[in-house]
Amino acid sequence: MTARLSIILALAVLLVGCHERPARSNVPAPRVVSYSPAITGLIFGMGLDAHLVGVTKYCKIPPNRTDVKIVGDLARVSAESILVVEPDVVLVQQNPADFAAVAAINPHVRIEHFTIETLADIQEAMERIGKILSDEDSAKNVSNTFGDALASIRQRTAGLSRPKVLFVLGYDRPATGGSGTFIDEMIALAGATNAASSAGYAGWKTLNRENIQAMAPDVLICQVAPAQQNASEQYWQSLPDLPAVKAKRVYAVTDDRWTVPSAWSAELAEKLALLVHPELGHMP
Repeated sequence: MTARLSIILALAVLLVGCHERPARSNVPAPRVVSYSPAITGLIFGMGLDAHLVGVTKYCKIPPNRTDVKIVGDLARVSAESILVVEPDVVLVQQNPADFAAVAAINPHVRIEHFTIETLADIQEAMERIGKILSDEDSAKNVSNTFGDALASIRQRTAGLSRPKVLFVLGYDRPATGGSGTFIDEMIALAGATNAASSAGYAGWKTLNRENIQAMAPDVLICQVAPAQQNASEQYWQSLPDLPAVKAKRVYAVTDDRWTVPSAWSAELAEKLALLVHPELGHMP
């Protein structure tokens, strides 16, 4: 350890020690910091949020949960901000090395790394979170319910025509999920073909107008903020030769959970199936 790092760690220990103890002293163990919007969504969706003491500013939490503190963002990890809420475990998706100072200052804090890219990853994460929070039975039940919901959608859409669907986040230089993403799997579940993966895209990619026109999607679903809905609709109308525009099958969605893998992804996969195949009507 360099002398400079030793000084930084020593100062951090002093700073953390100067703070009062967290107000939520009655939080059930283990006390959890979630440094991932996806993991935060899973914890709330599983009903295990009583353990949460800290999240990032990008995590979505109910307005009444002011007891859960914002401890940083995905670009900057502050060991002091994390340690002041006295977590037992920090759940992360980014490089665990980013949290080296947290572990160096307090070796008792566990850093647990997750990879959540696919629907199977969501179920695995549910069960692992349950194990970490000592609630394995409840987590297994939630995971099974999630899997059953996906299986039901798959059964309902089996044998239907498979239009080419493009799902994008934003409309000006939008991002899309290609093969290997949960968006790709949700499109398949909904009884459609992912235009992005058909074009050879893997993972998350940024598109331009030419890319989208070359894909020629039959259905286009665009996730935007509520304030951008009208602007996005006008933008897509500027591509009148797009099959989705010609067929009036461009849909704006404003729920930001669409692009965060979570316990709600099964519910959103059902909504996607109804957008692609409105002939299905209400899905039980």
